Amino acid sequence: MPNRGAMLPPPPSPPAGEVERAFEERLLALQERMYACALARLRRYGARALREVEDVLQGAVRRVLEARQHAPPPDTKAFDFWVLGHVRNACRDRLRKFLTPERMGVGEFLADPEDDRLQSPARLLETREVLQAVVTAIADLPILERQALVAHYRRGLSPSEIAHRYSTTRTAVESRIQRGRERVRHRLRREGWSL
Repeated sequence: MPNRGAMLPPPPSPPAGEVERAFEERLLALQERMYACALARLRRYGARALREVEDVLQGAVRRVLEARQHAPPPDTKAFDFWVLGHVRNACRDRLRKFLTPERMGVGEFLADPEDDRLQSPARLLETREVLQAVVTAIADLPILERQALVAHYRRGLSPSEIAHRYSTTRTAVESRIQRGRERVRHRLRREGWSL
């Protein structure tokens, strides 16, 4: 009678070369999905050049290869999600660099020397830092909230126009704008900015 307390030996693991080959094959199979994911995320925010998408993908693949030892098995859905997560993070990093105050439409405000709210260089620097913190907080929002905030405040669209554009309801857009504002406000307070 077998001893119930005895541990069973672990199943034999495949040879290292086989795992590496499976990893690389699955990565190549995901190439189209990775490209589509990066293209969709970057195009929403004005990245027009395909070169930017290729740069982001190169960075994502570099991250995947560096973190290879932490990867789930290549033949699982978890591997696909893991790889696409790296692509999303690379896109987020690129958007943080891309979404500057000037590109978000507040650069004109900063450049106006007649504006009496910016009388000193220290005040100008503080305003730039606050705006950069706001832009970063907006870039880190979930996509639906970010779309609603940018469309409403940057493009000046009403909630009804945004709802029509994104095929949703006006109430959904209003709640996304509200949640987005609350998340940005919360993050700015957490980072020490007084509102």
